[in-house]
Order: sequence, then structure tokens, then C-alpha cells
Amino acid sequence: MATQVYKTLSKIVGIVLLLVGIGALIGGMFANSFIKSQLEDQHIMFPPAEAINAQVEKGAISKEDGEAMMQYAGETLVTGDQAKVWADNFVGAHMRGAAKRAGLEGDKANYSAIGQAADKAKEELTAAIKAANPNDDEKVLAAKTKAEMMNPLSKYPEAQKASQLQSLRIDTFLNGNTIRGMLLNAYGWGLVGKIANIAGIGLIIVGILLAAWGFVPSKKKNA
Repeated sequence: MATQVYKTLSKIVGIVLLLVGIGALIGGMFANSFIKSQLEDQHIMFPPAEAINAQVEKGAISKEDGEAMMQYAGETLVTGDQAKVWADNFVGAHMRGAAKRAGLEGDKANYSAIGQAADKAKEELTAAIKAANPNDDEKVLAAKTKAEMMNPLSKYPEAQKASQLQSLRIDTFLNGNTIRGMLLNAYGWGLVGKIANIAGIGLIIVGILLAAWGFVPSKKKNA
């Protein structure tokens, strides 16, 4: 009697696990397929091996970044794992390189710190303009500061610094972090899909074994 109860429970649990496993497998396959189609639309291709080596030699990216990129050299970016490498070892590497060239490294190589440096440089430019034009009001000073930052031939050395940092802040770090965020989001969902596939296969196997045991007729005891 007890054996029959266990077999009935085994059938129920086995079938439930089988259905859950199939659902997880379908979900994982959908996630991977969706990520692939979305990334394919971006037409991002990893540079060939020669180009990656050239960037390492020029110091544009580190040796470690180059090695990470090399495993996908010449391939089209279509998977979450590739998206992570592109985000961290290509986009992120060039962001760090740009910050380094601007004299900002370590904990200063981020959007917030660069923004503070850009604001400080802008204030220094405004102060220099005010010193040369003491009668200008704030509105006029703001307009002149903006104009000097846009003028590559500005006589104020502070203008070039302020313009460089503002470009680094917006063009490089804001846009770069936006791109990295989207790519790392694809990596995250790709990881979820991968886990779902593994879990689905495991649940299906366990479900089949339990259900099969439940359906196997019990041996009758001899009278």
C-alpha cells in the first residue's frame, strides 16, 4: 500500500517536474533566440586579430583586454558572452584609455568624477573671462564661457581643458555607459537563458525518471 502511494506521488511530481523543465527549456531557448536577433540587428563585428594586436601595441587597450577580444576576433556579436566582452574589454577599455589621456585614472575615471572635473574647469574658465571682463554680468559670462569652450582657437587655456572634459563626460562616458548598459543587459538575460536551459534539462531528466518509476507496476507479493 505504501509503495503504491509513493508511486502515485512519483507520477505526479515527475509529471510536474517534466512540465516545468519543458517550460524552462522553452524559456531559455526563447531568451537566447531573442538576444541573438536583437544583437544581429546592430551588425557589430569584432575586429580581426591583426587589428586587435595593433590596438594592444598602440596602448589603446590592455593586453588582457586584447586577449579577451581575441577569442571572438572577426566574429559577429550575437551572444550574451560576446556582448559582455565587447562592453568590458572594448567599450570599457577605450573609456578608461580616454580618461587616462585626460589625466584621470582609477576612481576618477567615471562619469561622476569627470563631471566634477568638467564643472571645475568650466568655473575656472568663467573666472578667467570675468577677470578680463569685470563689468560683464552672469548671463553674459555664461554666454562667453560657452562660446570659448566651442572655440578651438580660444585664447584661454582653460577653455580647451573644459571642452575636453565636457566631451569626455558626455560623448565618451555618458554614451559609453549607455552602450555598456545595453550590452550587459543582453549578457544578463543570456546568462538567465543559459541557466534556464541547464535547469530545464535537469528537471526533464529527473521528471522522466520519477514518472517512469511511478508507472512501473509493483511486483505482487506471493501469497
